[in-house]
Amino acid sequence: MNTIIVACLVAVAAAAPQISYQPNQYSGNPQPLINILSQSFEQDPNTGNYKHSYQQDNGQAVAEEGSVYPGPQPETGSITQQGNFQFVGDDGNTYQISYVASEGGFQPRGAHLPVAPAQIPEYASCIIVACLVAVAAAAPQTNYQPNQYSGNPQPLINILSQSFEQDPNTGNYKHSYQQDNGQAAAEEGSVYPDSQPETGSITQQGNFQFVGDDGNTYQISYVASEGGFQPRGAHLPVAPAQIPEYAQLRQEHPELFWAEGQQPQQPTYV
Repeated sequence: MNTIIVACLVAVAAAAPQISYQPNQYSGNPQPLINILSQSFEQDPNTGNYKHSYQQDNGQAVAEEGSVYPGPQPETGSITQQGNFQFVGDDGNTYQISYVASEGGFQPRGAHLPVAPAQIPEYASCIIVACLVAVAAAAPQTNYQPNQYSGNPQPLINILSQSFEQDPNTGNYKHSYQQDNGQAAAEEGSVYPDSQPETGSITQQGNFQFVGDDGNTYQISYVASEGGFQPRGAHLPVAPAQIPEYAQLRQEHPELFWAEGQQPQQPTYV
């Protein structure tokens, strides 16, 4: 973990123009001398948390804070970095970018950066159609002939019931089917439009069941949304809510978990 922090600091130090730079030491057009107006670095020796910043007279500035989250083992854990930087572009405008870098990846934000739409309505419709096609393809057809293929013949499977409804105004839908072999599925989808026509999201929730090779009936319920696909079932394994060693660390060193439940705050320029 310390190696990551040191590497980040070395990269920042290498990127920062040095005040000992001589404008005529290289061939070509001489560059103006760039002065560092301020710079700082602080690190907690107990937690490893740190913050650093610098500002130059050419309009460039950087500020960053890092929070260390130990894992249950000495060599495990994670680090979350958040900060911002600014620079003057070739067009003379000052551009600012804030960011968070964590296990979720590098997430920059800036007024000049493009933003992808949360959900395109046509794409949401494609998802709905794809789901229905997948269900239809997975469901055995009533006109299946048990002897049309070589090998052991399969019994005829009948669809006992099936339904599909959709609101033409909201796009919300629900569908279900049930077969005489114990297989059944039901799903509802809710569309949430955003402020712009091409943005929004869709949340799907439902359940399905099937008879396994052991003769038991297995049931699974799920929610699928921007938070991912979240299945639940009595036969599915459940991850422990907390590792015992991690719980002990939380109890003995609560100061390491001060950031939990808080929204990240962007550091300001010095």
